[in-house]
Amino acid sequence: MGILPKPSNVDTASRAIHATQRSDGSGETPEPAGGTPTLPGNEQDRPRTAQSFCVPRADLAAQGYDLSLNRYKEVVHAEVAHKAPGEILQSLARLETEIQQGIRELEGMIS
Repeated sequence: MGILPKPSNVDTASRAIHATQRSDGSGETPEPAGGTPTLPGNEQDRPRTAQSFCVPRADLAAQGYDLSLNRYKEVVHAEVAHKAPGEILQSLARLETEIQQGIRELEGMIS
């Protein structure tokens, strides 16, 4: 067969659009218009933490044109405050005391 020539109608876009699905199954996937995607609002300026965002071609090339969303999406984790282990153990000891007292009361009722 030979090498096929590049079609003249191929869009050489400089960005790729990534969109994630929401928990309700909907997503903001732009619809193609005339062979090129439409970008609602300032889609190209959205951060990578947004539900959909653009990735520069240079970033795609650097990743070997891997289009996996997780390669480019930034995930922000919320900081979680935990109680100190000693405080948790004290709370458990109080609960255990209450449980043991309840068991003794029940045993007294059935004896």
